[in-house]
Amino acid sequence: MERAERFIVAFNKIEKYFSQQLNDTSYVPFFRAVLRLRKKDAIVNRYHNDLLEYSELRNAIVHERTEVNYTIADPHIEVVEAIEKIAAEMTAPKLVIPTFAKTLKVLQADLTVKSVLNVIRETKFTQFPVYRSKQFVGLI
Repeated sequence: MERAERFIVAFNKIEKYFSQQLNDTSYVPFFRAVLRLRKKDAIVNRYHNDLLEYSELRNAIVHERTEVNYTIADPHIEVVEAIEKIAAEMTAPKLVIPTFAKTLKVLQADLTVKSVLNVIRETKFTQFPVYRSKQFVGLI
């Protein structure tokens, strides 16, 4: 697939995402969608300047065609990869887990105070859930 085609595919994914986020029954132009969503969508806010530039590039690619296999603008590979990354971030965002998952240190109720203090020293944590077998009994 050519760079311009890849760019348009990613652009269309972003435009579809905007439509879903705005939940508007009428058409909202891309640049206006960026401005509206910027206030409530962290991804759009992070990339809003790039998205506005990509809107202009998209218009040059799509509207300035004079022949079937000719485009007036052919985006650099870095631009194509950047818009594809943004589209992927919008359509398949990272999940909280496993991104922020941590292994939970659990203490058993029959541990000695000395053992608990050793765990605190090793882990640098001071609060732990305490279990008796598989039953939660409290926090230390």
